[in-house]
Amino acid sequence: MKNFLYVCFAGSMLLTACSNNENKSTTIIETSKTDSTIVTRTDTTSAGASAAFDINTIPVTSKEIGKFPYLNAPEGYHYNDVIKSDFENLHFAIKGRLTGIEGKSYKTNIYKNRDSDTPFSPELVDRAYNKAITDLGGVQVSDKILPGEIERIGKKVLEQGNHAYSIIGDNDYTLSHVRTYVLRTAAAEIWIELSLYEGGGYINILQKEAANVPKVSIIKADEIKSELDKSGKAVLHINFDVDKASLLADGKDAVNQILPVLKNNPDLKLSIEGHTDNSGAADKNKTLSIARANTVLQSLVQSGISASRLKATGFGASKPLTDNDTDAGKAQNRRVELVKI
Repeated sequence: MKNFLYVCFAGSMLLTACSNNENKSTTIIETSKTDSTIVTRTDTTSAGASAAFDINTIPVTSKEIGKFPYLNAPEGYHYNDVIKSDFENLHFAIKGRLTGIEGKSYKTNIYKNRDSDTPFSPELVDRAYNKAITDLGGVQVSDKILPGEIERIGKKVLEQGNHAYSIIGDNDYTLSHVRTYVLRTAAAEIWIELSLYEGGGYINILQKEAANVPKVSIIKADEIKSELDKSGKAVLHINFDVDKASLLADGKDAVNQILPVLKNNPDLKLSIEGHTDNSGAADKNKTLSIARANTVLQSLVQSGISASRLKATGFGASKPLTDNDTDAGKAQNRRVELVKI
């Protein structure tokens, strides 16, 4: 991997940051079973712990940690199926209870190298990451997920996370092998989840930060009319609350641009068609797209347009304009289309 911080390795298999190579990432050394015990700071059995968690109790590290995503795979292992996002909400356990954290993320699987003659070792991988993260100044804040937490958050919500318990299954082993770490620097708050199963592992790394929401210009009434005349369809990028059908302020402005088109063309009838990106379950996306189309319809009706001239439907993520591999692509696919009836 490029642009990360490497770690110097001495004969004792201890792991320290090389101060002369700040653009590399930390390479994790697989420790022996007798090398060290897991370093943890908190009791992970107390319910309601996440509500009382204070990030200011985590010390700010003075170590050089390199650049996001900070950690390479342990020696003898490698990452595969990497998923990156400029912004998403991932759930991390704090004393066993799941809490949503927002920011840019890096999610990947951990595999044993193919040329190895030994199998994946959850215990050694667990110890390797624990040592690497705590040596950099990170603190372990959870080592499991408490019973009932998956049901409280919702399985469908957690399916988007790269968790062993949501991919392999929420059994006793996977729920008791979820490690959460927090690493603080003067400029960043980094959350790391290592989730293991008996044959492999997953790691999520998230740097907490506010959403840098790109501005989408509003298509004006004359442009809507021109597109409808030209192709029988106009594409609008209308901003709604995240995972909801309620309009944001600029979303209301966009809907208001449809009004003069309908008022000045009394014979015009429109099908209002909602579309989403592919984040989340397909049935949820379709329901959301229909609800958003209905929000636009109701807004127009409340402004004096006859409901008989309008209909609302939704297609979820089934008709993308472009791929969903990037945040920019997903933004293009989240849209409302006006189609002449």
